[in-house]
Order: sequence, then C-alpha cells, then structure tokens
Amino acid sequence: YTFSSIESQIRVLSDHAFMLRDYELALSNYRLLSTDYKLDKVWKHYAGVQEMMGLTYFMMDQLGRDAEYCMENAFNTYFKIGPPGQRNAMRCGLWWVEMLKTIDQYKEAASVYFRISGEEPLHS
Repeated sequence: YTFSSIESQIRVLSDHAFMLRDYELALSNYRLLSTDYKLDKVWKHYAGVQEMMGLTYFMMDQLGRDAEYCMENAFNTYFKIGPPGQRNAMRCGLWWVEMLKTIDQYKEAASVYFRISGEEPLHS
C-alpha cells in the first residue's frame, strides 16, 4: 500500500486516535483495516493491525478473549511471515506477556515467553 492509499490513511488516523486516547475510534478503524488486510492477504499489515487491536483492548481495560485472540493472532501471523516477521513477533509477544502479567496470569505469560524463545516448556 502506498502512503496515499485509503488503507494507509485510515491506519494513520487509527494510530493518531490511539495516541490521543480515543480508543473506540482507533479500535473501529483497526477492525475495518483488519478485514481489508486479511482479504488482500497482506499478512504483515494484518498482523500489525491485530497487535494494535490487542493493545487497544488492553488500554480500554477490556482484557479478555478479544484482546487475547488479537495478540495471539498477531504473534502467529508474524511468525508465519518468516524471518522478516520474527522481530515483530518478539515485540508482540513481549507486549502480550506484559498484558497477561497485569491480570496476574503468570502461567500463561510464562508459556508466551517459551513461545517467543521457540523452546518447549519444561513441564508440558
């Protein structure tokens, strides 16, 4: 996508809304973009929007299935991209861990750490 494309402009709007703490506007636009990127099979953009949706849910104090789904989806999609997406997957995973720790889900956070490192848990 070029910077002048509608999708890119919506992404900029969404990111600005997120920074200005208008999380509902940001989330609605991220959802719109998520659908477009998935249909167009632009996986890096799709994963980025999913990650931002997860962070937006977190900032709205709505840490539940939706936030968890978005972060896991972003993490897995980044890994599917291959080597170019692994750094993004690591960043996404670290945000996901921090989200889990805020709600005292330390066991789940530990399993995400293992996924980031590519290691198997000791007692799986």
